[in-house]
Amino acid sequence: MGFIVGLEIIQNEVRATVVNFGGDIVHQEHKVGLENVGPEQLALSIKSFYDELLEHLSLDTNKIIGVGVALTGLVDREKGLVHYSRKLQLRDYSIEKKLHDLLQLPVEAVNDANAGALGIKWHDSSVAASRKSVIFLTLNEKTAYFGSGLILNENLYEGAQGAAGEINAQIPSLDELVQSGRDKFGEEQPIIQLLNEKHTIGIDDVILLARQHCPISRDVLLHYTQFIVHEIVRIV
Repeated sequence: MGFIVGLEIIQNEVRATVVNFGGDIVHQEHKVGLENVGPEQLALSIKSFYDELLEHLSLDTNKIIGVGVALTGLVDREKGLVHYSRKLQLRDYSIEKKLHDLLQLPVEAVNDANAGALGIKWHDSSVAASRKSVIFLTLNEKTAYFGSGLILNENLYEGAQGAAGEINAQIPSLDELVQSGRDKFGEEQPIIQLLNEKHTIGIDDVILLARQHCPISRDVLLHYTQFIVHEIVRIV
C-alpha cells in the first residue's frame, strides 16, 4: 500500500497528515517550535520533520508516492513557486524543486486556503454531491488576515498569479477592541482584571469570559462576528 504525505507549513509550525490510496487518514501530527522561517531554514526544517515522521511511523520511503505542501502566501502551482509569503519570509522561492531535491519525491505546493477548498470538495461527500462551486474561508491564528479558496464550476480558480482568493481586509486588533470595551464599560470587568494579572490575553480568554457574561468580552466577540460576517458576504 502506498501513502501520500500532506504538510501545512505555518510560521514555526508544521501540521502533517498521512493518507493511503483509499483517502483514509492514517496519521496526523502537529509540531511547534520549528525554525522554518526564511528560504534556507524552510527546506531544511521540512526535510528534518519529514524524516522524523517516517521514522516514527516506520514507513518505507519507497511507499511514499509524493508530498503535498500547503503554505500561506502567493503560490504559483504550475511553476511550483512561492511568489511571496510574508510570514515565512519567502520571495520567488522554488519550493517544489528544492523539496524534490531534498526528499527525492514528487512535490506539489499550493496555497493553504486553496488546499482547504480542495479538501472540502474531495472529501466532504455532501458538498461534492450538491455543490459545483465552493468558497472556503480560513483564518489562521498566526496571521491577521483571512484566506480564501475558490472552487468555481468544479475547478480550482487561482488567478494568473495565484492570488484569486486573497482577502486584504485586516482583522481588528484584540488589544484595541479590549481598550474600546474598557472605555465603554469601565475598569471593573473580568477581562480587565485578567489583563492586569497576566499582562497579555488571547482570544481563548475572551471566549471563556464571554460565556461568563463579561460585557467587554461579549462586545469584543460581537465586533469580530460582524467583521467576519461582512467579509463572508463580500467574498460570496
